[in-house]
Amino acid sequence: MDTRNVIDLYLVRHGESEANVDGTFPHDTVSLTEKGLAQAELLGGLLTNRASGSVRVLSSPLLRAVGTAKPAVEKLGVPLELEPLLRERDYGPMAGSEVGTWKSGDAYIRQPGGELVLTSALGVESIASMAERARLFLEKLASNHVSGTVIAVSHGSFIRTLLACIDGVDPLEAASLVPQIANATFARRLLK
Repeated sequence: MDTRNVIDLYLVRHGESEANVDGTFPHDTVSLTEKGLAQAELLGGLLTNRASGSVRVLSSPLLRAVGTAKPAVEKLGVPLELEPLLRERDYGPMAGSEVGTWKSGDAYIRQPGGELVLTSALGVESIASMAERARLFLEKLASNHVSGTVIAVSHGSFIRTLLACIDGVDPLEAASLVPQIANATFARRLLK
C-alpha cells in the first residue's frame, strides 16, 4: 500500500482513572491512578515503537488523557497538542455519581428515583452531539495532517463514537456494534 497520503491513526484510551476504580461517571478533574500512570508509561513505549514518519500526539485536555499522553510525547520528542474535540462525553449532573444509579440511553435517563428524564434536559451530551464532534475531528485531522502517525488520546465513549464514524456504523448503534475499548489500550485505523 502506498502510505504517502495515509494517516496511521492510533486512538488511545487513557489509563485507569479514579472514576474507573470508583465506578462513577467521570468529571473534568479525574486523575490517573498509580496503575494508570504505569499503564501510560508502557503505552508510551509501545506507541513510540509503532510511530513512523511525521508524528503528532493529540490529547483531550482532561487530566487523565494528558497524563496518558505525556510519556509518548517525552519519548518521541514532539509537542503535546491539546484538542478539545477529543474530550469525554459531557455527563452533566451525572458526573461524579455512581454508574449503577443511572440507567442510561441516548434519549432518556432513568434517575435513581425511577423517573425518566430527557438527557438533554439534564445537560447530558447526546450521542448525536458526540458524533458531530467526531466528524469535526476527522475533518480537522484530514485538513491538517497529510500522512504519518497521529496518536490521539481520548476517552471510552468518544473513541467508540469516533470508531463508529470511521467504520461507517451509525453512532446511535455503536454501543451494540463497536466494542468498548479498555483503559490503556488503543484502536488503529489507516485513513486515506
